[in-house]
Amino acid sequence: MADNDDFDFDADTDDEPTPKDLRALIKKQQKELKALAEANDKLLSSQRERTVKDFIESKGLSPKVAGLIPASVANDPGSLETWLTEYGDVFGASTAPAATEESVDEADPQTVAAHERVAAATAGSLPETRVQDLQAKIRSAQSPEELQQILASSGL
Repeated sequence: MADNDDFDFDADTDDEPTPKDLRALIKKQQKELKALAEANDKLLSSQRERTVKDFIESKGLSPKVAGLIPASVANDPGSLETWLTEYGDVFGASTAPAATEESVDEADPQTVAAHERVAAATAGSLPETRVQDLQAKIRSAQSPEELQQILASSGL
């Protein structure tokens, strides 16, 4: 019977993990999974904050409005726009139409006068393409006489 080694329990079993080793490995992996989930949550939260902040700034609203947008609103501009349209009147945001004739008439006299001065100042100015052409000709002038001729022909 000494030749029968089938039931030899003294053999090395170091190659196989024990239940204790497996429990320790599971515990370690659960900790890693928890840490990764927390990091993911932080990244998603900061991405949402940034998206909402950029949206609010693009609408010209106070950054404090970002705190009023609930987490249930999706993190995309379309959903944020829908929410702003629905609840914007609560904090003074309006999706006002473009300025009309009435709003221009209601503007204060100083603003109207300033617009008139700007319009008068730009009325006699040269178009941008003509200015660029004239600058190119001036740069290419080889002599003072040629420069005088360019300036005289341009009306300056």
